[in-house]
Amino acid sequence: MLSVTIQIDGMHCNACVARVTRALAKVESARVVQVEVGQATVETADPTAAIEAIVKAGYRARAK
Repeated sequence: MLSVTIQIDGMHCNACVARVTRALAKVESARVVQVEVGQATVETADPTAAIEAIVKAGYRARAK
């Protein structure tokens, strides 16, 4: 598994953090390490799946 930091645009509050955390928890190949406003760190075999989950939740995301 790779440790990946994902830059997330559009997050402004703790509700956003909770929404992204829930989205990432649904990705089977990812383990959430930390989510904070503006970025998330995950351990994953498929970074693309984690980024897609964040985008689907309504945010712009890209690997740092």
